[in-house]
Amino acid sequence: ITYYILNEGGKVAENLELISLDEFAGKLWKSLPVTAKTKENYKGAYRRYVAPVLGEQPLIEITKSQIMMAIQDLPP
Repeated sequence: ITYYILNEGGKVAENLELISLDEFAGKLWKSLPVTAKTKENYKGAYRRYVAPVLGEQPLIEITKSQIMMAIQDLPP
C-alpha cells in the first residue's frame, strides 16, 4: 500500500514512504489554525520530546506505540 499527501488541488504532493516525521511536521506547522504562540509551544514540545526519537524516521513506519512512548513525558 502506498500513501500520499494531496495538495489543495487534489494532486499528489508527497509520497509518505519517502517523507520523514520531521519533514511532515515542518509542512504541518505552516497550516495549523492556531495562534503564533501556540504554534511555538507545539514546536518546542516536538523538538524536545518527539523529534529526537522519531524525527528522522519515515512517517509511514511510525507506530502508535512509538508515538505513545515519545510523548509519555510531555508535561500536561
